[in-house]
Amino acid sequence: MTTTQAKPNRTVIDFAFDLHVSGDAERIWETGSGIWQIRNTPHIGSVLSSESGIDGTFFYLGNLILFDDLFNPTTFNSIGGGIFEFTGTYWGEEAGFTGKLHFTIFEWYGTGYFNVQGSGAFEGMHLKGTYEGYLGGVYDAQLVIWN
Repeated sequence: MTTTQAKPNRTVIDFAFDLHVSGDAERIWETGSGIWQIRNTPHIGSVLSSESGIDGTFFYLGNLILFDDLFNPTTFNSIGGGIFEFTGTYWGEEAGFTGKLHFTIFEWYGTGYFNVQGSGAFEGMHLKGTYEGYLGGVYDAQLVIWN
């Protein structure tokens, strides 16, 4: 897994999560060159495992540029990003964060990064992180508390 560079005094949070489409995209269209644009698709997910004290649910509202056939994809090669939110707990205390998630998918395998601001137990904190995994499966993630 590609990880975020953490200095020795920064807290690292490792976890696994899932994320699935939970509704229809606001808009879908194909460009003249065969590239699909998909806007504002809602997703939901949850922390599946963590030894780093994080537990809860995720909401993602994302955009996708798909370089493959939307109706018969062979690779799902694409890029995208959008708003990513977490609501849950960190070591038993109410916690959350909201920010951006950006990703690339190549041959059904996604890699991406988070850049989020915290609330609750993460209040006033800036968190950055990375994730990777097969589309529609379990993603391994790592967040680093930057301040």
